[in-house]
Amino acid sequence: MLFTRIVDFFQGYVVLYLEGIHLERFLNMAINEDIYLWDLKRLSETTMRLKVSRKGFKRLRHLAYKTKTKVSLCGKYGYFRWRKKAFARKFFILSVLLAVVLIAFLSSLVLDIEVIGNTTMEKEVILEKLNEINLKKGVFRGNIDRDKVSNKLITDLDNISWVGITEEGTKVIIEVKERRPAPVIVPKEIPCHIVATKDAVIKNMTIENGDAAVQIGDVVAQGQVLISGIVTSEKADTRYLHAMGSVVGKTWYEETVTNKMFEYEKEYTQNVHTKRYIRFFDYPIRLSFSDQVPYYNYDTQTERKIFGFVTWETNRYSEYTLQRKERGEEEVKKQAEEMLTENLYKTYDREKVLSVTFEHSYNEAGELATRLLAECEEEIGEALDFTRLSHSCCSWRSRGSL
Repeated sequence: MLFTRIVDFFQGYVVLYLEGIHLERFLNMAINEDIYLWDLKRLSETTMRLKVSRKGFKRLRHLAYKTKTKVSLCGKYGYFRWRKKAFARKFFILSVLLAVVLIAFLSSLVLDIEVIGNTTMEKEVILEKLNEINLKKGVFRGNIDRDKVSNKLITDLDNISWVGITEEGTKVIIEVKERRPAPVIVPKEIPCHIVATKDAVIKNMTIENGDAAVQIGDVVAQGQVLISGIVTSEKADTRYLHAMGSVVGKTWYEETVTNKMFEYEKEYTQNVHTKRYIRFFDYPIRLSFSDQVPYYNYDTQTERKIFGFVTWETNRYSEYTLQRKERGEEEVKKQAEEMLTENLYKTYDREKVLSVTFEHSYNEAGELATRLLAECEEEIGEALDFTRLSHSCCSWRSRGSL
């Protein structure tokens, strides 16, 4: 039956209204001549409505004459009818086809390039490197060589350590990770001091080259010389060396956080507002009647389904109210101490932390201030080049030549 209906659609069919006193005879004669009729509906003793194929309709004319049945045409349907209308609107159909072809073509191109993850590296520098390997707006997405793009950026840009490439429709997203800046290393042939990187109390010193400028137990300030690269002998002969050694000091880490003694919790209502969009490339078409969200406080949940160049986007806005909840002092203290401790161990290894103490106090606003004070042990020396100092009458040589 389904196959017959499909064939009838492509061949075309008509809906007829029959009126006469010999309808049964009319139907019997049609069946005898193998004319297929369907969806017969008796409206009264003398009227009926039915469907017949376009070819069968032509063969019914002489049967209607023989049985004196009045046949009225109610409508024409099927492919032939659509084809006739389409031909009458050929320019419209041609425009639709051209639009489909154009959209299909544009969906195969790169229409936008987004760079994320760069903090010190300028976006324009990365885009310029991509342009050198023909990754730019307007190129075919199928021609993107991911390995080539990654190798190009990592090789040409020293600050880039990793490159990831993803595609969202016609947008290409370049995600980069930058290398951490390497510490400044003074070449061994350059004379320098070892200076303190922060305030500390000297705990241990190991000198490989140069003279000690401080002693164990001394309190030193940031920038103070710890191991001097300027060595003066008993004969008043001054030499400039590349100071080398290790200086371990006791340092202090301090951080304070302030917390309120209450918090607001979200309590969701049952109200949810939904907005839907269809995006062609990056151009949204709103399907909802209103673009305003009728709530003051709400959370947004976005779902996207991408079908080539078309994106179906659904935004759901869930309303909530804020309910104030009082917090206990011990709860606030515990939360603050955990946060401060976590921050401490992001800066120092656990074995470098000697002791940790907390202090709690209330400010004028009634908030609880928690202060962490930690004693730590760490290397505090770094090389500082002093060759720019003017010593025209002096020459320097390595410690090994002393």
